[in-house]
This record gives sequence, C-alpha cells and structure tokens, in this order.
Amino acid sequence: MKMQRDLSDWDIIPLLDEHAKSYDFPVLNNEDIDLAGVRLTAFRGEDEWLVVFEEIEVFRRQRFANGVFAYGNKIAKSGSQGSDDLILGEPLGSPPLWDDTGNFLLDPEDFRIRACHSGNEYHFTPSPREYERAGIVPDNHEHDAAKILRFLVNEIPAELYATDDRLLRTCGKTEPLARFTQLTGWRHPDVIDDELPSDSPCLQSLAAALIADDPAIYECAPEQWNTHWSAWPPV
Repeated sequence: MKMQRDLSDWDIIPLLDEHAKSYDFPVLNNEDIDLAGVRLTAFRGEDEWLVVFEEIEVFRRQRFANGVFAYGNKIAKSGSQGSDDLILGEPLGSPPLWDDTGNFLLDPEDFRIRACHSGNEYHFTPSPREYERAGIVPDNHEHDAAKILRFLVNEIPAELYATDDRLLRTCGKTEPLARFTQLTGWRHPDVIDDELPSDSPCLQSLAAALIADDPAIYECAPEQWNTHWSAWPPV
C-alpha cells in the first residue's frame, strides 16, 4: 500500500502571494502590455509542484511575446522567467512587423506572418465577421497589433502558447515533469488593485488539488472566470 506523503509544507498560495506583493506575478492590466491571451499550466511530481502562467501580449507595442511566470518548490527562481518572441521576422515579400520608428505595418485585413518557433507561414484575410468570432468588435479602435494578435490566439493558439517541454526548459527543468492540469479560465487577482492569489477561490482550489494530487477536486465555475483579455484594459 502506497503511503500518503505529508505535503503540508507545500506553501503554494503563500509563495504566490509573496510574489504578487512585489509585482513579480502576472499583472494582466499592466500598462506595458496589450493582453491577447493567458494560460495556466500546473505540473506535479512525487515531491514537486510547479505552476506556470503564460501571457500572450503585445509588449510596449513593439513585439509579439509570450511572457512566462513560474512558481514552484524546486525551481531556481520563482517569478518572471522572461519572454519569447512569437512572430520573429516575416515571410519573403511581406513587410516587416514594425518600422524603425515603431509604426506597426501589417494590414489587419490582409497579412502574412511566420511563427517563430515552428517556422510555419500563414496568410490571413480576416473579415469583420471572423474578427467578431474572436471577440473583437471591428469598430472599437483597437490598435492593429493587438487586434491581429488577439485574432491569432483564436486561430492558431498552438503556435503561440509553449509546449510542456518548452515551458519546463524555460523554468530551468532538465528532467520531465508530468502535467497536472491546464487552464485558460480562472479567477485572476487584480494585483494593481491590491488583490492577491489568496483572494482567488480558483487558485486556492488549484493549490488544494495539487497537494491532494487530484485534479478532479479543482473547482472554478465559468462564471468566476476573468481571464479573457477584454476584462483587462491597460491602466
């Protein structure tokens, strides 16, 4: 019979709170980003937990990026793990993404891109209806870069979010670690408004599920979710 390990010292929520208090935690309404998508992936081993957040964003209106934040009991440094470019360069014959003075050059109605990690090239000619299907209102005066990236999160999410292996490497993990769960919807704290992860029943439930090693006990009703980009205009 397998003995249950005592994991009462897995201070998951206190560690998240500690980093949120110093703003080393995803701030989804950060003035430096236009948010396009967010995802949480939790990993677990026999005596290890790891929670990784990804922010798909236009950073300072200069680059498409995936910002990664990770917290765990066996990584060298919890908090920001840096960011990866998502679309680096352009297909032959297409304009660059930004010019030398920071002006965005792609036409949201007809554009070509190359995904950074796969090298796959795409040509999109989105209609207003296709933007609406992605939750983007055609006449709401969004910046074109944010509009395109939000469209791409809806169309090609696998090209933008990292694989499990890439996430683990980003966190400095050299050995495999099993995925525990993956979420695109949960109740995220408004860190700028002094909310903490401990104020989120969804993150509290995730911590309890990790300690119990049972994803089935995680609870977070869709009406509690606030992770869609539209809930987080920059402040």
